[in-house]
Amino acid sequence: MVNVDSVIKIADIIKAGIMKSHNIEPENQTDLTKLKISRRLNQIVRLCIFIELYRQDNATPFEPLLERKALHHAMHTLFGIDPLKAEQYQLSDIVVLFHSKVKDLQLSGSIKDFITELDERVEFFTSVTRSLWRVTAPEHRYMHEYHWDEFPIEEAHRLLGELI
Repeated sequence: MVNVDSVIKIADIIKAGIMKSHNIEPENQTDLTKLKISRRLNQIVRLCIFIELYRQDNATPFEPLLERKALHHAMHTLFGIDPLKAEQYQLSDIVVLFHSKVKDLQLSGSIKDFITELDERVEFFTSVTRSLWRVTAPEHRYMHEYHWDEFPIEEAHRLLGELI
């Protein structure tokens, strides 16, 4: 099983990647920016956990499914995508592709509590910014671009895979 301390480290790496790739200053965050960061963080943390659990379930001594190979293997076995084509996918396409699998992810214990905390953070900032929705243009309500800095699959494998 995955260690919650490792998941928290991954979340910190993801958040740093989001801040860097979207040029967000830590001290100048509005509630709307915090909502966008919380949503993206929630998505990517869940995706990292899903890929690591998939790897743990499907790895063999002959095919350990290290790092991105686990992602491409999951894309092939779950969705029938050719492994060579899987390498061409953008992160935004991968997030959409895995959305239903990640959304239905069943976790337990402290990992579930951490994910629940992320969900509650999104709900909190959604309620705080609700009055802004009328004056905020739709293109500014969400982070539309995905950057590979936001998806630290190598670090996730190293930190989350330490228990295998």
